Amino acid sequence: MKDLHEDNMFGSIRERLGRYEEVPSEELWGKITSQQKKKRAPLWLYSGVGAVAVVAGLLFLNTDEKKDELVVNEKKEIVNEKKVEEKLKTENINDIPAKKEFIVLNHDEPKRPKQEIFAQQPPKQETTIQQITEQTTQSNQDSVTTIDPDLTPHAPQPAPGEVIPPYKKPKSRFQLYFSLTPSLSFQKLIPTGDDDVIVQGLANRSPFSIKRFGFAIDVGTQYDLNKYFGFYGGLSFYRQQQQITYNYYEKDATVTRVGDSWTFLIDRPVQSKTFDYTMTNLGAQGGVMVTLKGEKLKNKFGAGLNYMQSLNSSASYVAYQVFYRNEVRINDRFSWYVQPIFTYSFIAKEKLNQPFTLKPYRAGISGGLLYRFRY
Repeated sequence: MKDLHEDNMFGSIRERLGRYEEVPSEELWGKITSQQKKKRAPLWLYSGVGAVAVVAGLLFLNTDEKKDELVVNEKKEIVNEKKVEEKLKTENINDIPAKKEFIVLNHDEPKRPKQEIFAQQPPKQETTIQQITEQTTQSNQDSVTTIDPDLTPHAPQPAPGEVIPPYKKPKSRFQLYFSLTPSLSFQKLIPTGDDDVIVQGLANRSPFSIKRFGFAIDVGTQYDLNKYFGFYGGLSFYRQQQQITYNYYEKDATVTRVGDSWTFLIDRPVQSKTFDYTMTNLGAQGGVMVTLKGEKLKNKFGAGLNYMQSLNSSASYVAYQVFYRNEVRINDRFSWYVQPIFTYSFIAKEKLNQPFTLKPYRAGISGGLLYRFRY
């Protein structure tokens, strides 16, 4: 019971002390307020003034050091000039005896006995500081060595006995081509359907018939973009003289009944007609080529477009062409090639006065020559 009473007493004292506070008088509050109203100078102002003082001191010291160096250099120059003048007064440069020279021949010959050769002394004359300066400047100019650009490190000299091949200019990428292409011509027949005949088809003819013969002459340039790709373009002339025969029959037919059954015989006699199909065309062509492999013997694949205009009529043709070239290099300037080529006219504007239209196409083998331009 005693311990509990003491604990309550100490707790009561602690609580009263914790809530105790003393209120200052009005006179004391007035003094505190007057002290807070006094303004203090900011810290950055003191820092700025100190930095300016340090920089000004460094500049002043540096200027004094430079002035001291200039004064010392001027004193050294004055002393050197005085020494040169005193030496010239006491001694003349021309009075110095000539140096002894010794004659030595080539290393392969025996050495001759040494002979002393004294140069004849010229008449004495005074030499001034200005003359000494001019002589020194002249000797410095004479000692300048010119460097041969051929002996610089970027142009190494050949070793003894080494054979240097002559300089070769790089090859031009432009080439001129000329080719002759014999070909066999074919046609795709498309009936119009706006007449009174039924076209059965073209008459059978051997694929290698001489009547299919035609030829083309091409000339132009080709350019190699790099080792694998290139393009070509030029003029093309094509000539063929051909006769085409086709079979047809009339729409009207004779119908005959066979026996008593419902069997009828339709009699339509097949007729044939032949007309001239001659071409004399001039146009332009262009395309791309891809080198598949080879150096001296190159294998190339090419494709392009061909536009032709008839010289005898208003007919015109747009065709695509593909070829496979075998190109052989003869020398640095000339090459020749052989290439199978196929040309198909997918656009043909011509007036045939026949109950159909034609899509001409041909196949041939070109033989050509290439000439590489010089730079």
